[in-house]
Amino acid sequence: METIEVWIQDMLNNLSVPQVEVFFMLFWSIWVEHNNVVWNGSRVDPRETVGWAMDLLAEYKRAQPIAKKGKRSRQEARWIFPSRGGLKLNLDGSYREDGSGGAGMLVRDEKGFVKGAWSVHLTHLNSPLQAEAMACREGLRKAVEQGWVDIDVESDCEILVVALNGENGDRLEVSRLLMIVVTIWFY
Repeated sequence: METIEVWIQDMLNNLSVPQVEVFFMLFWSIWVEHNNVVWNGSRVDPRETVGWAMDLLAEYKRAQPIAKKGKRSRQEARWIFPSRGGLKLNLDGSYREDGSGGAGMLVRDEKGFVKGAWSVHLTHLNSPLQAEAMACREGLRKAVEQGWVDIDVESDCEILVVALNGENGDRLEVSRLLMIVVTIWFY
């Protein structure tokens, strides 16, 4: 009887790179759904699990910088001031493989002056995307506590930004968390 390590090594040795990407995304998605069934009593449709895995893989590929001459490239980023009288919340989440991480949030006004800054320790994380979404939730929660209503949100996580703008957010692992974020932001 083979161990899982031998089986995975066999997959790595015999599959092409695109096939390995699909294999691991499906493997991870099945594991997540297994945990949802075991711990939350969820019912799972295997077709939805496969669709979710393929959507996540496509989003992951879109979010990766294009490599040039062996180095990753990133667009030069410049901070853009919020509209007159408005505020901007910049946020970032971090993730460690042990499930811990952190979130940092900074709010600036139309002149770039800092109005507030916070950081929080995060636990029980499943992914970097979840860390980013938690940073967004915590930042907006703090903004609401301060009474700030006219606030723009800026993140370096393209998948989160796209989802918050209403595209494919329902297919992400953090879809429930995004619904909370949108509720805080718009109400």
